[in-house]
Parts: sequence; C-alpha cells; structure tokens
Amino acid sequence: MKEIEFDEKEALEEIEKNGDTIFHIHLNSLEIGWDKALHFAVCCVITLIPFLITWNVNWVFFGFLAAIMIGFMKELFDKYVKKTKFDLIDMIADILGAFLGVLIAALIHAL
Repeated sequence: MKEIEFDEKEALEEIEKNGDTIFHIHLNSLEIGWDKALHFAVCCVITLIPFLITWNVNWVFFGFLAAIMIGFMKELFDKYVKKTKFDLIDMIADILGAFLGVLIAALIHAL
C-alpha cells in the first residue's frame, strides 16, 4: 500500500491561496471541499423546489434544468467576472446534486 505524505505547511498555503476553509481533502489532485458540497446541495434543493410547490412530479424536470443552468451561469460568472476558472468539478457536483433531487422527488412521489 502506498503511503501518502502530508506537509502541513504546504496544505495551509494551498488553503490560503484558494480561499477555502480548512475542510479540504486532496484525492489524486482532485480538490473536494465545502464549495463542491454546496454546489451539490444547492442544485439538489433547486431541483426539488418546483416539485415541493406543486406536488407534481413532472415539474422536477424544470427544477433539474434550472439547477443545471444556474450552476452553468455561476461558472461563467466565475470565469468572466471574477476572472478565476470555469470549474468542471463544480459542474459535476451540480449535475449530481440535481440528479439526487430528481431521485428524491421520485421516491416521495412513489410513497
């Protein structure tokens, strides 16, 4: 089994550079933190909102589209206004959160 080295000073510098909290996990250079969790959770909630308002499972589709579009626009804002980068991992978190919202709506509807 390969042992992973951890340099606390380097990790703290990375956290300061990225502006994220200390809740960071580095897994094969894939940064997963609160930002990704928020993308996931917000898109899940956005997907569920039309269903929870109407109790019509067909409206989940519009919530799903809204979640993906809002996530995409947020990434464009980051790239062109904040002058950072378009983060594909954020978009993946958005899509997975939206899919979870669809799944939750389908399960509630099946009850």
